[in-house]
Amino acid sequence: MSYVSSELTHFVGRGESSDDARLDLLVRILREGLLLDGRSLRRQSRSPMMYFDAVDNKGGSRRHNYYPEPYYETFSDAPVDTNEFVRPDMVCFCDIPFEPIDQFRIHSSKYGRFGVSFRRDFLVSQGANPVFYLAQSAATPLRLVGDGGEYTDFYDDPDIPSLLTKERTRGEFFNELKTRVLTAIDLFRDKNQTAVESYQRGESDVDEYKRRIFQTVDLPVALFPYVFGYTKFFDSTLPEDHADNFYMEREWRVLGTVKFDLTQVSRILCPPEYVGRVHAAMPEFSGHITPLAWNGG
Repeated sequence: MSYVSSELTHFVGRGESSDDARLDLLVRILREGLLLDGRSLRRQSRSPMMYFDAVDNKGGSRRHNYYPEPYYETFSDAPVDTNEFVRPDMVCFCDIPFEPIDQFRIHSSKYGRFGVSFRRDFLVSQGANPVFYLAQSAATPLRLVGDGGEYTDFYDDPDIPSLLTKERTRGEFFNELKTRVLTAIDLFRDKNQTAVESYQRGESDVDEYKRRIFQTVDLPVALFPYVFGYTKFFDSTLPEDHADNFYMEREWRVLGTVKFDLTQVSRILCPPEYVGRVHAAMPEFSGHITPLAWNGG
């Protein structure tokens, strides 16, 4: 039995009310050659990631908004360990081997039995990467210890709490880390506006202006999607088949969308009674059609 798969699988139609509707969605995805996050279709508006106010030569002010692409949103009041602090538009895949096929039983009980898989190297070329799983209750034992004659814990001061205060769990640690990051970003935003104003007064040249802007913007733009956006907390005490035991999924994510054609699809998964209908709907597909024989729930 293999521990990992050369293919990564995405299941579709979790929110649909019937298997017929799931089949229709799967066929539409295959014909369009596009996987995307359903939230992007339901979103009414987008929030800018960064902005600055520029004054023109007539004294008027205009706000310049910038949006991340692929798009993501941040919710500063949401604890990191709820997996809601950063919500990127993304497509998720599981790394579960196909032999024996019943290894998909737990996963399909959550997400249904209609899916599509691609070779891992194809998805990596589109940005796929495993998530960083964190057990919420894990201890955080890292200390800063002095080299004097007496054992001294640099952080052992209840009046000056740090990220590494004793007894802090990994969930608590990341929630405090989030607070520190947001504070730093507020400072960067102030520096960003100062750089704009300095440039407008003629106190810095265009290269210095760009350098300051890039330095102040880079941190949140990179940190939110590629660190917090790939971080996934889970409760390590839950049984394997629990709906919230995310660790069993061995999840990979692609931020944004996945574009493909049928030649890049390795496999289609569906209930056995739908194999013939998949063949009829997609006669041009030459890859594997793998039946999942149990009731997906």
